[in-house]
Amino acid sequence: MTQPLPTPDTTLSATELARILAQTAPHRSDGTVWKEGAATLLDIVEQRLHAVTTDRTAVAVGTADLHHTSGSWRVALLDADADTLQRWAASRGYDEDVHLATDGQRLDAYTATSGLHLPARPDYPLLYWREFLTPYLSAATGQPTALDTDALRRWSTSGDALWMDFTEPTRPVVVRGERFVGVQMPMKRTAPGIRVPGTDPTGTADTAPTLPLRDKNDDFAVLRAEMLKRVVTAEEAVTDAHQAQDGWAATAHIRSAGSAWLASRLLAELERIDPRQAYLIAAQVHEELDLGEFTDAAFATAVESGLDPSTWRGKYQDAKDAWLQRS
Repeated sequence: MTQPLPTPDTTLSATELARILAQTAPHRSDGTVWKEGAATLLDIVEQRLHAVTTDRTAVAVGTADLHHTSGSWRVALLDADADTLQRWAASRGYDEDVHLATDGQRLDAYTATSGLHLPARPDYPLLYWREFLTPYLSAATGQPTALDTDALRRWSTSGDALWMDFTEPTRPVVVRGERFVGVQMPMKRTAPGIRVPGTDPTGTADTAPTLPLRDKNDDFAVLRAEMLKRVVTAEEAVTDAHQAQDGWAATAHIRSAGSAWLASRLLAELERIDPRQAYLIAAQVHEELDLGEFTDAAFATAVESGLDPSTWRGKYQDAKDAWLQRS
């Protein structure tokens, strides 16, 4: 017989627990392509229990107020176990409270008359969902955005009314309800009435572009290794440039190596101080690089900082012309 865990960490209404699990279930990966996402994350933040799901095209977060909690915790339940918990909670009395307790490997849920023991796990693809959602929730431009009707249907369990904030035509749409928030990737359109499917990272056709969720290639260890590789290989590049009597190229390689070394040191320090913020910044930078707009963004940032980037381009060209004249 399974022994119950010690004193329950968390108490909330059975109705509320069933609600947030039902709200988020349609946006959970079915596991056929992305097995890691076939789970529901339960996360306690600021005296509220959040149920989080994603299938790489949407993120859904249902929120329930707690009667009591002795601290913050988070665990993920596999899809079948999350559905079992939802059905069990929905079958409880309207005013019945559910007690939750976990040791990170198991979740106990029980009332005065019934109980469940479910396997749990501490890992989930979107543990830092709040940091991931922040840039999307804070932006709303009102520009026209196309939404897939099949995707919209999945939000029908989120409440009687939904509010949508549109950021940009190709960025996630913010979906809000009563104690509910999420984002949905839009459709790509080249012209009115012409739908162009997005493409997932593997190149497979899909109905919508995928969200820029973290994957193994985004790990800071990989990013820092790439910066270090640029520093090490720059020595060979500088030697080749000198042999070709291209001093300007040699100088460019030296400057690039210095920037890569600085970036690698900053990445390592940021990861040590605040891994969550480090991941958020990495996701934003990856998106900027994918869009190819980082040069314009750097120019605009310099102007906003009170600098004059237009003179930098002029000085660069003057220095290059002077070097060419000397050579």
